[in-house]
Amino acid sequence: MAKLRGSVAAVCLWGATIAGCTPWRDEVHTWAPEQDAISRELDAQARAIVAGDGALDVGPVWAMTRGARVVGVGEPGQGLALFHRLMQAMVERAAADAAPLVVALDVCFVDGLELDAWGRGTWNPPDPDRFDPHAFDAAGSYRPLLAWIREHNQFVAPQRAIQIAGVDGCLDARGLDPLAAYFVDLDPEFAASVPGLLAPVRALTVPSRRTPGHVAEARAGLAELRARLLARREAQVAAHGAASHAVALRLVWLAERRVDAYGDTGSTPRAQRGRVMADTVAWLAEQRPDARVVVLADNEDTHRASPSDMGGRLHARFGADYAVVHTTFDSTTYLAQRQRMWAPPGTLEAALRRPGRGYALDVQAAAAGQGSLARYLREEHWTRAYADGLFDQARPGWSTVVPQRDYDVLVHVAFVPQAPYSRPAVGAEPGSRRAAL
Repeated sequence: MAKLRGSVAAVCLWGATIAGCTPWRDEVHTWAPEQDAISRELDAQARAIVAGDGALDVGPVWAMTRGARVVGVGEPGQGLALFHRLMQAMVERAAADAAPLVVALDVCFVDGLELDAWGRGTWNPPDPDRFDPHAFDAAGSYRPLLAWIREHNQFVAPQRAIQIAGVDGCLDARGLDPLAAYFVDLDPEFAASVPGLLAPVRALTVPSRRTPGHVAEARAGLAELRARLLARREAQVAAHGAASHAVALRLVWLAERRVDAYGDTGSTPRAQRGRVMADTVAWLAEQRPDARVVVLADNEDTHRASPSDMGGRLHARFGADYAVVHTTFDSTTYLAQRQRMWAPPGTLEAALRRPGRGYALDVQAAAAGQGSLARYLREEHWTRAYADGLFDQARPGWSTVVPQRDYDVLVHVAFVPQAPYSRPAVGAEPGSRRAAL
């Protein structure tokens, strides 16, 4: 799920760090005189997140989000099952509160629609492998969470059912088919015209069709679909409900963003993705004004460092009502065969290393003080940004963060085992695939 993004400033195999790929070297000298004080203050303020029996206890983490309406929980890499268990524990804790809950995943919006129907027990895929990790992309790593949500929803009142949503726009042609299907239900008299109006959008996949004229034609077709939905809103809502009409409009909006990706908008693909994800989270909050939204994604997506990424945009939109939980680790195994060495001195993971089990730190409270730890949290440091242990040539990556600026809660784990993983052969049948968790 984690991807190596443009903000990652250094990617090094551990062996290469000795050869000079050590941008954090200066940090070792800067903070070495204060390391003992940092460790003492950290011991006093950190809160354990693992009980004596080994069970995760996210109560302290949840309390540190201070009742924020939208909570982003990040993960530092693929295949790290512990962090997905932490994400699930956060969802379970949120579900125990009185407010309704929306769980927003970094999967495609259209996939989220299917996942929500599956989670509510109103749809079952004809193919049992539909929710296999490799058949359903990133949704597979959330499989235990999805199963828990489905079971939870069977025993609660409909208004207490957890909604599942996908916030990644996945700006490809896949979203056009559900849009056409919605018109079959909402506006059957007009449905026959929809494929023709969507054809110019589909044609943009051909490089030669991405001319200003073709882009304008695609936008005109989508504008007609939007106008049709708005003109018949009252009747469609009365017949099919406000949610169906809102989703149809959202699918039009996503198709418009797909056209923007081909047009000359001046935005980078990363900025476009950040906008789509943040706007979709905000849209979910608007659709469910009484609900809390828990967003599960990469650390790089959830933190507030960049104003163009999802987290930065959500901070601009919600302010203190958006809380960020940043997760990281000191060491792990890669390719399920060898142990990575500990994070190198000079990195955040090394400076905030603490004996024992994982802990949570209220970054905002800790940074408000005057001690060495407070000063450390207010400065920029190198941190893990990428830990893809599922592929050949697996390597860690590093980017810079300012903890106080970028997130509210830090969850630090010393060692994280990789989940067993077996990559299917290219062209393998669905039945030959194996779950990662």
